[in-house]
Amino acid sequence: VALSMDSVRYQQAQSQGYHLLEKLYDSGTNWNRVQKSLNETNQNLEARRSFDYVRGMLWHHSARSTKYFSKWIELKESSSNELGRSKDL
Repeated sequence: VALSMDSVRYQQAQSQGYHLLEKLYDSGTNWNRVQKSLNETNQNLEARRSFDYVRGMLWHHSARSTKYFSKWIELKESSSNELGRSKDL
């Protein structure tokens, strides 16, 4: 609240914030890190893909269990609906 009341302090805090952003998030430094990471990923692509194979297998089995669970619910609902109709007769 004090910064919003005092324009001089607000300007000082704003310039310090800009300075920190330039220091911590320098585009040249960060771009070098991104390029290095991309190069390492490209060099270790086979290892990453084999790791992703395990992840893919786990995803597949999770999706399959969801599929069969939904089929079980459908069957349960259809059998309860049939029971309800037979009681009405």
